[in-house]
Amino acid sequence: MHPKTLAWATAVTATACALGMTAATGLRIEPSHGLMWTAGIGLLVAIQAFYTRYRPEPFIADLIGTLAVNLCASCMIGVVALAGLAVNAPLVDGALIRADAMLGLDARAMVETVSHWTVLHGPLAFAYQFSVVPLVFAPSILVVLRRAEAAWRFCAMIGLSGLACALLSIPFPAIGAFPGLQIPDDVVARLPEGAGLCHIPTFDAFRSGLATVIRLSELNGVITFPSFHAAFACATADAFLPIRHLRLPVVVWTVVVMASTIVIGGHYFVDVLAGLALFAAVASVARPHRTASRPPRMAPAMTSAA
Repeated sequence: MHPKTLAWATAVTATACALGMTAATGLRIEPSHGLMWTAGIGLLVAIQAFYTRYRPEPFIADLIGTLAVNLCASCMIGVVALAGLAVNAPLVDGALIRADAMLGLDARAMVETVSHWTVLHGPLAFAYQFSVVPLVFAPSILVVLRRAEAAWRFCAMIGLSGLACALLSIPFPAIGAFPGLQIPDDVVARLPEGAGLCHIPTFDAFRSGLATVIRLSELNGVITFPSFHAAFACATADAFLPIRHLRLPVVVWTVVVMASTIVIGGHYFVDVLAGLALFAAVASVARPHRTASRPPRMAPAMTSAA
């Protein structure tokens, strides 16, 4: 499947899942936000269609199309994640903690250690908070660099990764490592404000049923397992590593984002590993599969009967 087709198919699927989840849980999208979202996406799709069919301009069509599909998919994935909390499935933090222990990984020890290294707090907080910025700008940059297919593949991978994370988080919700591991208050106080805990009010509000309206302007990150930030960082790296001059900064950025998911995002190590595994699966689907061409078979020589 072409990356463009896959990206739009994922966005449509995410929209269907969002509508289904809100209907099943009794939640509703803020009407004014829903109308603005519909009008905005509709306008972008109309512009893409115009420059695709009636006045072919591939550059403009790809630029607008990737923006439209990303905004569509990301908003609907956020709705799925929030509506999934209303299902109120049992928390799986205990299983995630045991999985970390089996692997010999200790998120609490890492958080406590980094809390003393104040020089790292700024870069980690920046990386976590702005790791979603490429969601908007990366496809446009790739289109400008004449890598339209890579831009659509990026959109497809982001959409698939996000939707898979949101759907998996419905039966496997987790509140996060900071409350799950009971990170001491003095450790939290040394970290940037909101580290590991900023999602808790939204998380509790939707699980308890206090929140009944989803506002598209306030789609807070509530997915712990698998880590969408980890999958997203890998997708960004996959898109830009082929560009030679960007390889070093992309590698550094990816490493910092991965570390920030633990210290700032409040993830368990197994969340990050699951995000990496999820990306690997998504990448295998989104990448074009080229089969080696075989030489044409020669017809057997005609032999005359003696």
